[in-house]
Amino acid sequence: MRTLLLVPLVLSLGAAASPRSATPKPRALVRDSALVAQAWAAIRDRYGDTTFGGRDWRAVGDSFVVRRSYADVRAQLGAIREMLSRLHDPWTRLLRAEDFDALLGEASGGAHVGVGLPELLCIDFDRTGRELVVVTPVPGTAAARAGLRPGDVVTRIGTRRAAGLSLSEAAWLLRGARGSGIAVRVRRGGREHTVRLVRDSVPARRPAATGRLVGGPDGVGYLALGWFTGSAGDEVRGLVDSLMRAGARRLVLDLRGNPGGSLAAAADVAGVFLGDVPIVSVVGRGAGGQEVRGTAPALTRAPMAVLIDRGTASAAEVVASALQHHRRAVLVGERSFGKGLVHSFERLPDGSALMLTSGRLHTPGGRDILALGVEPDVVAPAERQMARAMEAVKGE
Repeated sequence: MRTLLLVPLVLSLGAAASPRSATPKPRALVRDSALVAQAWAAIRDRYGDTTFGGRDWRAVGDSFVVRRSYADVRAQLGAIREMLSRLHDPWTRLLRAEDFDALLGEASGGAHVGVGLPELLCIDFDRTGRELVVVTPVPGTAAARAGLRPGDVVTRIGTRRAAGLSLSEAAWLLRGARGSGIAVRVRRGGREHTVRLVRDSVPARRPAATGRLVGGPDGVGYLALGWFTGSAGDEVRGLVDSLMRAGARRLVLDLRGNPGGSLAAAADVAGVFLGDVPIVSVVGRGAGGQEVRGTAPALTRAPMAVLIDRGTASAAEVVASALQHHRRAVLVGERSFGKGLVHSFERLPDGSALMLTSGRLHTPGGRDILALGVEPDVVAPAERQMARAMEAVKGE
């Protein structure tokens, strides 16, 4: 089963194949290299870099699929991990069934137990793929209360050094039973410090958006969107409609600390303000890019300001950059995180899942979000951002 996701994702943008009707019996998997062959073919057909990191992928297939035999499923899974390491891509990896289910549950905004650093969304590798960094902690969780910030480099989780850990391994170390603790060491500005995080229940991120009327007689509608869940578009549309009915004539959209989510939700939210226009391109295989457009119709053309910071990532960067490109809003705050990869998943018959990098996100103007992030029109420190946004939306 193939599911296209935005880092991070998370809800399906589309399915390219149906789930397999039944899981093959272990003996059938032992008899040949079915798992390895399926993983190899998924990379061949959908990996975003057609040079495969400079590797001859057909030769890799010959080595792992044709010329090797495997004693059992475990041996096949080990071979898949070895095969994927040839790509030197930390985001393309094999997840155990339980890790894949946990990732989807966390990233879709569902209730779970953790420290407030869901895999891919709130903790990820930096744009070079070399260091594990905090994207943004979930508000109200142990990580947020401990003062972890966007851009903090994680150097140790428990007794394990972060260098050399896969993202799946880091996520596994951070997960655990409610009430249990884990020490996390981070580097910030050249200095390191350790925080102890206690795992607790993290409630479902619903509603994804909140809003209120601010600014007195000036009629400014303020909307804070914390997560691009499947309901985000409907929530924003409903809030904008309510605020306009209450007298709002200008809008401030707060995307600070928003780690992203579904690309389909980004199209829905952008459509509220832009309608059916290009909002981003997924650049991967071939010379062109898959254009994603806002979901029509636009609800309002009211003047807008958008707040962004270093914790604005992924789908939030897509929406912010689209509004900026189409000159629909003034962006206020700090440069965004720069999280612009698209991933797809291939569920294997044993229940594990292959996660592969299938593209990069480019703004309508051609800006590579992963490499460059999104730059605000008005740079402002945290304590001045809301005031500057109010000034911008009033034309001051």
